[in-house]
Amino acid sequence: MVTSDVLKTFGAQLRAARSAAGWTLAQLAEEAFGNPDRKGYVSQIEHGRKPITALTVGKLAEALDLPESVTAPMYANDAPTEETFDETDERAETLLTTAEREGSGGVAEALMIGLAYDYAEGDTPDLDTAYRGLRAALETAREMKERAALPDNTDAGISAVRAEVQRLNEGDEREAAREAIAEAMTKKTAEMSALLDLGVQQDRILNDPAAAAEKLVEKARLEGKKGFRDLSALQEVWYIRGRDGGVRFEAEIAILLAETLCEIAHTKIQHIVALNCLGNALQTVGERDGDTAQLHKALKSYRLAFRVLTREHNPLDWAKTSGNIGNVLKSLGELESVTTYFEEALVAYRDSLLELTQQQHPMTWAKTQHNLGEALRSLGEREISTQRLEEAVIAFQNALLERTFERAPMSWAATKNNLANVLAILAEREHNATKLLEAVDAYRNTLGVWTRDRVPLDWATAKNNLGNALTSLGKIEDGSTSLEEAVFEYREALVERPQHIVPLLWAATQNNLGNTLAILGSRECGEKRLQEAITAFEQALSEWTQDRVPFDWAIATSNLANAKALLFNKFADQQLLDDAGNLAIAARGVFQTAGSTHYLAGVDQLLLRITALRSAV
Repeated sequence: MVTSDVLKTFGAQLRAARSAAGWTLAQLAEEAFGNPDRKGYVSQIEHGRKPITALTVGKLAEALDLPESVTAPMYANDAPTEETFDETDERAETLLTTAEREGSGGVAEALMIGLAYDYAEGDTPDLDTAYRGLRAALETAREMKERAALPDNTDAGISAVRAEVQRLNEGDEREAAREAIAEAMTKKTAEMSALLDLGVQQDRILNDPAAAAEKLVEKARLEGKKGFRDLSALQEVWYIRGRDGGVRFEAEIAILLAETLCEIAHTKIQHIVALNCLGNALQTVGERDGDTAQLHKALKSYRLAFRVLTREHNPLDWAKTSGNIGNVLKSLGELESVTTYFEEALVAYRDSLLELTQQQHPMTWAKTQHNLGEALRSLGEREISTQRLEEAVIAFQNALLERTFERAPMSWAATKNNLANVLAILAEREHNATKLLEAVDAYRNTLGVWTRDRVPLDWATAKNNLGNALTSLGKIEDGSTSLEEAVFEYREALVERPQHIVPLLWAATQNNLGNTLAILGSRECGEKRLQEAITAFEQALSEWTQDRVPFDWAIATSNLANAKALLFNKFADQQLLDDAGNLAIAARGVFQTAGSTHYLAGVDQLLLRITALRSAV
């Protein structure tokens, strides 16, 4: 059977024999067919594009003295029996003759023949129109040839591609030339992509997230990822990196990519998605750095999304966005010590749960229950009443119905951690050692999932909270074992909570460390632990400033006042007592403004103790 592969093999052998003889296409056409103008026909045979009769094979074999091994496959039963020089060949011959008469412009013969056949076989009905097309193609080929011959100020790779394309074109291997260009473009795209990656790394060294974000968008477009969905996926990658890695650079890139999403969003749904992405990224930075300006921007983004949503038409998006609003309000409540923010957050979460039912959206329902529990805990720890804390326990327990260890271990760990926080607060108020031991076990179980290598910030959070539970346990125990363990846990946490990355969390752990050292110092004869406690509180206050986080500032300030009062017991330095009194009064003003009955009661007891110490002097 004369297949296309057989035709191509014969054509290649024919071309090799002609080249070995030193003949041109026209010479072979004259020798075989008595007509040099049939060189185009010969060229088509050499390229395996033309089925030919046994008679034609014989003429070519006789002209070049081809061996039987070359010609035998062409004598199959299905070989054409009639001459295959047809109307297309005649049209091509006419076009070729006209082009040669008017000048080829230096275009290689094989390429000119191939182009002539293309226009002869095309849909153009008349030769004049076909010739105009051929002439334009020849002009392009001439320009390409001249450009390839000129000195090139591009890189060597492009020059090599030009030369290879020219070589292939001159042999009428135009498809191969196009494939060579496509291969070079793929390679160039990969090279450019690698350069953009290198640029992002350099921008990281320069701490320039804006420049890095531009390169990431350019890389996505270079790789054909131009759509909203593609860019949204890229933004999510950087958001997760910034959220879980604790590095501001990644988080800033996530914000910038989300802003780009907002710019390219066209549909209502895209606008909602983009605004929620922006809110999430802003919220991450705001919470980590205690930057209320970023949190207010996040709240604005969520509310803009919420404004175009209706519960009737977009119930799920409406519920999720309401939950996002609750998250920001909760964070603002913690940073700005505004109780109404917490109350608004509770409303937002409960609204969200109207649509996010356990039956239809179990995991999202569980996440919202978890967030509701956090808001209730934040309110409850500020109040003397334990009602909010009890409600928080219920919310966290609800979340754990779906956030099981088997189904979602990381989420399970987060909820177990926060449930343990509430139980530890309740246990401390009740002086219940059994519940505190349960909390300690819960934190240690959490650390089995929140590993240091996998999620260093979460690991540090669990270590910090474990320290808190051990400190509460140490308060009601006679020995110092639990307190010493707490000091160890806090110092471990500080390794992954560095001041330059998570300043507010670092300050929280410094404050907690100070509390434990103060308890140890009050039980020891020397001053070392109390001095260390004072240093820890002063470190905390370097980040927990009154302007930045007034409520946290008041907590650390009252703790510092307590440490100074304890140190006065050992040295009877009046200045220590005066400092303690002034600090306690300043802290009390913030607690009173915030309406925090629990902390007010604590600082009032401290002031009574300071008054008693003054009276005893």
